Amino acid sequence: MPATELGAHMTVEDAVMCVISCARDQQYGQEENQRQHHRVSLQVPVEIGTCIMKDGKPADFKPVSRAWAIDISEGGLGLLVDQQWQVCEDEMVWVNFRALIPHATCQCAGILPILPLYCVKVLRNTFRLGCRFELDKQRILSRMNYRQ
Repeated sequence: MPATELGAHMTVEDAVMCVISCARDQQYGQEENQRQHHRVSLQVPVEIGTCIMKDGKPADFKPVSRAWAIDISEGGLGLLVDQQWQVCEDEMVWVNFRALIPHATCQCAGILPILPLYCVKVLRNTFRLGCRFELDKQRILSRMNYRQ
């Protein structure tokens, strides 16, 4: 499977690892778990939104919701949102990590494609949104066409 390029030869996988590295550098900590990919705890505001692909990279990001990223791994992302999220297996959205790495020199200081997998209520107006990163370029493009 070919890597998904975000521009300047950076793949989504590289960008995910860059965000994880930045999170570790912020010393948010790590938690022990039995998951396939080790999670890194975060406490950072993010935006969830839509975008288009331009010259092989995401462009024209339009936020639709704000969230708190609470953990990240190579496979996905845990978010806290303030409303129930309707999960649809074909709905791909994008998460904007610029708040985590505003002065980063790496090219991952942008947005990554995610697929919301579940949404569970944790408090009165707080829900945990579990997402996995979409890493396959063909699926990214087909899901973007599905939404249009």
